[in-house]
Amino acid sequence: MPVYPEHWSVGATELIISNTTLTVLSTRTTRAFDVPNGWIDEQKLLAVREQWGRKVSRVADTQTDGKWIVLAPGEAPLPSARSLPVNRDNSDAPTSFSYSSTSLQSPSSLQLYRLHFPSSTSASSTPKLIFVRTLHGQIGPVSALCLADGRCVSLGVNGSMWVWDLEVGSGTEVYGGYSSRVLADTPNGLSDILQLVSSPLKGTVVFDERTIISAGVRGVEVRRFDV
Repeated sequence: MPVYPEHWSVGATELIISNTTLTVLSTRTTRAFDVPNGWIDEQKLLAVREQWGRKVSRVADTQTDGKWIVLAPGEAPLPSARSLPVNRDNSDAPTSFSYSSTSLQSPSSLQLYRLHFPSSTSASSTPKLIFVRTLHGQIGPVSALCLADGRCVSLGVNGSMWVWDLEVGSGTEVYGGYSSRVLADTPNGLSDILQLVSSPLKGTVVFDERTIISAGVRGVEVRRFDV
């Protein structure tokens, strides 16, 4: 959901659909960032400030399993290979290149929310979306998420992969990804590698109780899900 001035947060909408006419009978919406109506006391102001601090300028992905919602902040596009510096020791020596992306080396953080849609017939049927914690550990921006049964698999733009237990808030590294520091001895070889680093593919990841299947910079990979 949009947040002023040019940011984003997370929200969820429940649709009640008729199984006979296939029409929407009713909807309920909740969102993580919500300014309360009426007088805002000190406690409400503190809550608004905390929500404001979690807004993001870009969203890489957001997924839910009906109970949990995970938001992966996005990163600004990396510089193109043409804009990277060239280091030359002298005119006779072979050309040497070095590139290090601070974005791919920086720790990423996922926002974890608890989603609660009470029965529409209950006295308090207002849905709630509550921030639980930030998930830390994975290095580099996240490309894709997949949630099911209280677990989350996150795929990084550098090919790294983590599996998270959302109930506990712990994560395990499955694969560390390719190095964000690239060295090459020839301009052509460097250009090919830097193109991969500076223009990462949008990955995809899915899993069931036994298998993780991902598609990204390393192609399609299948892993055993034993976490």
